[in-house]
Amino acid sequence: VCSSDLQSTKIIYRKPVADGGAQITGRAKRSSVLTADAPDFGGTPLPTISYQWYRCTRLSTTQGSSVASGCTKITRATSSTYTLVTADVNKYVRLLITAKNKGGTVTIFTPSTGKVAN
Repeated sequence: VCSSDLQSTKIIYRKPVADGGAQITGRAKRSSVLTADAPDFGGTPLPTISYQWYRCTRLSTTQGSSVASGCTKITRATSSTYTLVTADVNKYVRLLITAKNKGGTVTIFTPSTGKVAN
């Protein structure tokens, strides 16, 4: 490869794009396991995906791109699954999914679960 070929090579980064929506599956009951039903993400390079679970004081039936008021981060709840605990009872749980690569970042804040039962 000659040096002129190297100079003309351009790396193109494409921001992550979600192929569909995101939701939470599982039963909203203490000790039950919730699972992220995340979309497939495209982009160049393929993005890394991270998860952060939130405990909320009100129901939300819509997906968003940022954390809603009345929601607080659940400490150390950063995997694609979350087991409901006593502190979640009578609250709603949502999940923030972040896809990140050199082209940018996309966030999806899922609709909430129903009210968590004991």
